[in-house]
Amino acid sequence: MSWYAIGDWVVIEKTISSGMGKIVQMADNQGEVVSCECNPDIIGKTVIFDKFSRINSDSKYVLVKYENVMAVKG
Repeated sequence: MSWYAIGDWVVIEKTISSGMGKIVQMADNQGEVVSCECNPDIIGKTVIFDKFSRINSDSKYVLVKYENVMAVKG
């Protein structure tokens, strides 16, 4: 199943990282943009977003308003 953003929402796939002890965890406030209707240029890029404004759609994806995306990794 695919998620598509509507309006000023952004669909983000959470980043999975492993620490020194090979413990796998999902980053709380960063991930890769899957869909963004209002700014398609950030699709596929890693972003940092305000973790307090997110809406969890499932364990892998989050939804945030575009205005709550704080940085895009070039």
